[in-house]
Amino acid sequence: MITPPSLWSTVNSFHNKAPVFLVEIETYGRSFTNVEIGFGGSVPWLVSLEDLALTISDLDGGADLAEFTFVVQDRGRVIVASMPTFTFEGKAVTLKTGFQGIAVTDYVTLFTGRIDQVNSVNGGLEWQFVCSDNSILLEPAVYLTGDDGRPTDGDHRKTVIGHPLDILEAILVDHLEIDIGLINLTRLHAYRDGIFDGFEFSFSLDTPPNAKDFIEAELMKPLGGYMWVNNLGQFDFSFFYPESDASVRTLTEAVTFEIPDVLQSDLVNSVRFRFDHVEDTEGNTSSADFLAESINNFALSIDRYGLTGEQIIESKGMRSGLAGFLLAKIISRLIVFRYGLKNLRIETMPFTWTECILEPGDVVTLENSSIPDREAGAIGISKKLVVLDRNWRFMDGVVEYTLIDGSYLDKFKAYLITTDGQADYTASDSAHQLSDMFLCNDSNQYSTGAPGHTLA
Repeated sequence: MITPPSLWSTVNSFHNKAPVFLVEIETYGRSFTNVEIGFGGSVPWLVSLEDLALTISDLDGGADLAEFTFVVQDRGRVIVASMPTFTFEGKAVTLKTGFQGIAVTDYVTLFTGRIDQVNSVNGGLEWQFVCSDNSILLEPAVYLTGDDGRPTDGDHRKTVIGHPLDILEAILVDHLEIDIGLINLTRLHAYRDGIFDGFEFSFSLDTPPNAKDFIEAELMKPLGGYMWVNNLGQFDFSFFYPESDASVRTLTEAVTFEIPDVLQSDLVNSVRFRFDHVEDTEGNTSSADFLAESINNFALSIDRYGLTGEQIIESKGMRSGLAGFLLAKIISRLIVFRYGLKNLRIETMPFTWTECILEPGDVVTLENSSIPDREAGAIGISKKLVVLDRNWRFMDGVVEYTLIDGSYLDKFKAYLITTDGQADYTASDSAHQLSDMFLCNDSNQYSTGAPGHTLA
């Protein structure tokens, strides 16, 4: 979730009011708003803001954020008059939002990017600004030089060995020279040192790959994750394995515009991993084979629906000698938990603008008395869901989310093995009771009746 300023908690009382938007351009002496907010000479120059959609491809490791486009009127022709001495293209741009009655310092930043184009529209009375996010920084190829210092090709290979998330960080920082402030290293390192601790990939490259394609297909997809650009312009990361299963927001009928159609997610009940990548007889990796294969079927789903949906993940970096089979088992299990039972999916559900702070991967609780609950066989739902796609409809003051079933998060957690000499469950403190595993009875319960913690 976008971290809101302290006063943002008051916005629930504004859910029926139109939002305020503030566009700021690097080193430009004028900011643009859609209303008069009495801040730094800001006047309502904003004519329109086009919808801004973020589409998540969680099974393919990536995301796509549309261009941010806004139109401003040219009052007194001051914008065109500034162009001979001020270049808009390439300047950093930010979009902030709030409500009238909230101080500008308590607005939240929604978008950070750079201006690509400035076009004259509406007979020269207005200017259209087209802005891109930092994903354009991923366009170059990487690993241009082989191990021997020559350009990378079949005779001058590039060997890359290391933790997959360290490899990802090195691509961003060392090869693409992206400022570390534009990378959510806190989250990246938490996963590297947490659930993915100890894993290692090994690549032998004969062609410099495109950075974006390599990151998505060879690093994020095998880890059950996807990379996207957040509101601060940072490269951010979400994984099927939850950073936290705690709900960050409860979405009630008070912030809901309509009753959505409740759909089913595409079915995936078998995951096939291929790894241990080898060269063919001519020394080319582009047509190489995979010597190892791990097929993980979801028996409950197959018994119910048949073997109808397969996800294939081919990883040139995973190795059976580097815990490849273990990683394949973990990620396969996460995928079939999310997609193996025709899980609930709600697409483009509209909410009031107060809910614009949610981000991909956020866990939310949806409470609605009109949505059918198929599992309970009743009307009315209170369910844990995960945010995927997002669309900001600025001019309507509406945010749309695609939400998928997140109940699997309660079934898949990592707990620590208790250390030597540690007290039993009832004698341990609450922190260890939540984080560690203890001996259970035959019903998988602790002596207090609490459900026992599993290894995975």
